[in-house]
Amino acid sequence: MNDDPAILVVDDEPEIAAELVALVGRAGLVAHAAHDAAAAIDRFSADPRIGVIVTDVRMPRRSGIEFVRAVRAIGERGRRARIIFCTGYADLNTAVDALRLGAVEFLRKPIEPSEMLAAIRRAADDYREESAERALDTAAARDLAQVVERFRSFILTGKGAGGAERPVPPAPAVTGAAADRLRKTNHFMSIRKQRDVHLPVAEFDEALWFMLLELYQSHCTGQRVSISSLCLSSGIPQTTALRRIDDLVARELVRRVPDPTDRRRAFVELSDEGLARISRFLDSVMLEPAGA
Repeated sequence: MNDDPAILVVDDEPEIAAELVALVGRAGLVAHAAHDAAAAIDRFSADPRIGVIVTDVRMPRRSGIEFVRAVRAIGERGRRARIIFCTGYADLNTAVDALRLGAVEFLRKPIEPSEMLAAIRRAADDYREESAERALDTAAARDLAQVVERFRSFILTGKGAGGAERPVPPAPAVTGAAADRLRKTNHFMSIRKQRDVHLPVAEFDEALWFMLLELYQSHCTGQRVSISSLCLSSGIPQTTALRRIDDLVARELVRRVPDPTDRRRAFVELSDEGLARISRFLDSVMLEPAGA
């Protein structure tokens, strides 16, 4: 398919990389090979079609884990790239590192060609679907902004499309329960408006927004939130939630804090910038007096 992402194969053994590139090519996907982390980073940065990376864990000079950390720092596409780790020397710490980096697969060598190809197809489908969803979200946000601006212009000027004057009917009187519901509607619309100013929906989807709110709540109450707990409470699949957390870390809005009593676990908390940003948003929202 024309919208399939390209595959980047990273392995310090050229024969293995060439075999995998040929396997992927026979499946109708575009694949490129790199034999060390530096060359792979250059290739990924130069080719915007690459969305799936298959990398060996053990490589000279720079390991697969270190390589993927560098990829995650290369803008939005780096944070969204689907990662498949391959290794003949699996251990718990490496697996945990891979999970924290948002790996979608962790395969133990030797790997059957059918198993590898199935993993690559799943990763490519996942990347393509998320890219399509992001494009739709961006277009919807842009269209909504245009509609809101036209409505705002109409309210302020009393002119519709083409500048034609339109009569402004008198506002109907709203009383009782309807007035209470209207106040609540205005309140929710105010929250949404301020959210778009401080945390634009094009950059922060619902999962990211609620993660930031939960971390602010934990900051105020002095409670610590583990990465696994934040994933569970986000209401989205764990692998997706881990990618969202990586996104926030890459934007320097949150930070990971290792658990000093259990190195298998890590906490996540707002950074100074994240705390300032969510505080500005909350300060902009006006609450009605109790009982209003």
